[in-house]
Amino acid sequence: MLAACMLFSTLIAFPPISFRRTFTPSTALKTSRLASSWESFDYSENPKAQTFTKDKAPTSVLQLPESSIHIAISLLSPFLTSPRLAKLNDVLSRRDLDTIFLFENPTNPSNVYACLRTLDSFGIQNSHVINNDADRRATADPLPIRQPSTLTLKQSNRGARTAAGAAQWVSVTSHPEGKSSSSIMNDLKEDGYTIFVSSLGGSSIDVREVDFEFGEGEELSPSKVCIVMGNEELGVSDEMVECADVLFHIPMVGFAESYNLSVATALTCAYISSSKTRNSNSNSNSNSNSNSNSNSNSNTNSNSNDDKKARLLLRWIIQSLPRKGMGEALLRREGLLNTK
Repeated sequence: MLAACMLFSTLIAFPPISFRRTFTPSTALKTSRLASSWESFDYSENPKAQTFTKDKAPTSVLQLPESSIHIAISLLSPFLTSPRLAKLNDVLSRRDLDTIFLFENPTNPSNVYACLRTLDSFGIQNSHVINNDADRRATADPLPIRQPSTLTLKQSNRGARTAAGAAQWVSVTSHPEGKSSSSIMNDLKEDGYTIFVSSLGGSSIDVREVDFEFGEGEELSPSKVCIVMGNEELGVSDEMVECADVLFHIPMVGFAESYNLSVATALTCAYISSSKTRNSNSNSNSNSNSNSNSNSNSNTNSNSNDDKKARLLLRWIIQSLPRKGMGEALLRREGLLNTK
C-alpha cells in the first residue's frame, strides 16, 4: 500500500514524459526533396530570381550565334535530371511567343510580379514594362507614390517573393524612362503587332466581344498581339489610347470601380486563350485552302519562333543548372565562348 502511494505521488509530481520523437529532416534530405520538386523549384520561399531585371544566364551565352545554340543545348542538357529537362521541353512546346503584355507605369511592383506568374501559367512568354510618366501620377495623386526605376522586391513579402519566382521563366523588357509610349508602340507596330489597350473610354468594347485573333472585325488579322494594361489608379495614358488599334474593357456590375491589375491580367489572359481556342477549332474544321503568300509568311514566322524557342530553352537550362556560372564555364571549355 505504501509503495502504491509513493508511485502515485511520483506520477503527480512528474507528469508522464512523451517518448514521441520529433523528426527533423537533415539538410541533405531537404535539398534532395527541393531538387526533385518542380513546384518548389519554381515558387519556393527562396526563388532563384528576386528581380526580373537581372538574368542568371550571362549575356555572352544569350548572344551565342544561332549555329551554336543547339550545340550548347546538347552540351548542357546531360547536367539536368530527366524530369526537369522533360518539363522544360513540355513548357516550351506550349509557349506563346506572339503575344505581349505591356504594363504602362505600374505603381506596385508586387502587382507586376503577380501578373508575370499569371502570364507564365497561361504560357505567354513576353512582357514589357514602361516607367515614363512620374509627373502624371504625382499630379493626380497628392500622396507620393514610390516608383522604383527597376521593380525591386520587398524580401519580407512572402507572397511577392513567391510570384517573383516566375519572373525568371518569362522575358521582360524594361523600357527607359526617357522613351515615350508612342515611340515604343510604333516600334511594336513596325514589328507586326496589333495593339489592344485596356481602357474605359467611350469607344472601348466589351472584352467578351473582342476576337484577339482578328481584332474588331476581319480588317485586322494580327498574328502578333500586344495587350496594354494601365496604371492601377489612373489607367492608360492618353498617348497610349491614341496608339491603340482596339480599345477594350472588362465589364463590372458591382460597386468597385476597377479590377486589381493582376486580376485584370488573368481575366484578359483567359479571354485570349478562349478566343484562340475557338479560332483554332474553327480553322481545323474548315476546308479552305491558304494561298502561297500566307503559307510563306506562316513558314517564316514558324522558323523565327523555332529559333527563339531554341535560345529560350538554352536560357532555361542555364538557369536550372545547380551552380551559378556552370553553364558559361562548360561552354568556354568546349570553345563555344571566347576565353578571357
